[in-house]
Amino acid sequence: MVSQEEGSLSEGESESCSNTDDSGSAGSGYGEERVVASITANAVSDEVRTKVSNRLKLVKHVIEHDHPPAAPSGPPGMHPYSQHDSLANYLLLTCFDVLGQRPDFVGFDCWLTAANRAKERELAVASCAGTDILQNARDVRAWYNKRYGVGQAFKRGLLEVVRAADRAELFSGLMHLKGNGVYGDSSDAHKANWMFQLRNGFTHGAEISMKPRNFDGARFAYASYPDGKVVGKYAYEPLHTGKPNSRNHYSVVDWPFILYKCVAHAIDEDCPDFDVKYRVHFSCATPNGREAYWDVSGIHRRLLDDDAERARFLPELAARCLASGPPWPEATILGDEDATLNIDVTVTKKT
Repeated sequence: MVSQEEGSLSEGESESCSNTDDSGSAGSGYGEERVVASITANAVSDEVRTKVSNRLKLVKHVIEHDHPPAAPSGPPGMHPYSQHDSLANYLLLTCFDVLGQRPDFVGFDCWLTAANRAKERELAVASCAGTDILQNARDVRAWYNKRYGVGQAFKRGLLEVVRAADRAELFSGLMHLKGNGVYGDSSDAHKANWMFQLRNGFTHGAEISMKPRNFDGARFAYASYPDGKVVGKYAYEPLHTGKPNSRNHYSVVDWPFILYKCVAHAIDEDCPDFDVKYRVHFSCATPNGREAYWDVSGIHRRLLDDDAERARFLPELAARCLASGPPWPEATILGDEDATLNIDVTVTKKT
């Protein structure tokens, strides 16, 4: 795994510092006096707001895209959307970098030579102890990273800029299990660090981060009637990373949509009406008082996500499922094509 501080979004550098620094980021050529990525009292600048908003538009397109590339080779469980889903997660995770970047950010190479950073360099050098040149170099870079590193920007964006309620929902839907079946570190700091490593893994190691999908690309959800519970977006699902021998396993709730929500709300935007379909494992009580189960494909996310749509849809779905019997299936396995109902349902368009 790469260092937590590798990679950077280098804007705000002077023209004389527009070279690529050793963290892999190229200078933008803007004057140093220009303030970008400003965050003051958790406020986001108009410039950053526009940049993040434009990225969210791209992410929405990636999420909704229903023509994946050819199925990749790799560990069991990979599906044609594995790179697709990983890209959506990555683009959303990097938004935390942008939201949390310091307004006076400067790339490392430029920081080493810029006249207006001389005082900072003095402080960095003063933090060095001993005469080991390599260790001193590491100490100087560590001082820089603590102030300007992308890891700090990521955590600042996630822990300070994202709304507290959204962050709590995100973190509560992230579960760490060790290989021996016991729960791992559940602290917010650990979860933030894991998300940052996930971001870096895609950048530097071409690692994937995907949830299970149906063969046709549909996401999975669960619902029941008459209690009206919809737990698909609120149930833990494994986030596969292409590491079958890993001793650490993570499950997440409603990715990438909760990531999108965190970012969108941070720039005061609402979440869109995503045009995506679910395969719903549906249960309801039969006239004989027993529970029956169906797999229902082609269910639009909004039918599960919107309270009014759900209140209208679930009774209709129950009636149509019960009309298929008796007998009624008392148990099905999600993904069993023989037990699947393809039901056309109407969705009221969001205005």
